[in-house]
Amino acid sequence: MLRSKGDYMKAAKEMDSRIKEMDSAIPIGISKHLYDLGIDPSMMVMVYWTSGKQEVVNIVAHWALLTNSK
Repeated sequence: MLRSKGDYMKAAKEMDSRIKEMDSAIPIGISKHLYDLGIDPSMMVMVYWTSGKQEVVNIVAHWALLTNSK
């Protein structure tokens, strides 16, 4: 059973071959901007894709998308 941000990160990385690496820490400027928008960044992670793209991703939502697309 998934219980923590780390659990979701590990499961998503195993399920999504497009992920090169992930970092649980997101830049402070992005975190502040998310808070200003009313979004809790606690489940956000920096994702570095094999394509070279980088983005902040809600890891729970990404895991749910992967799970539901099976």
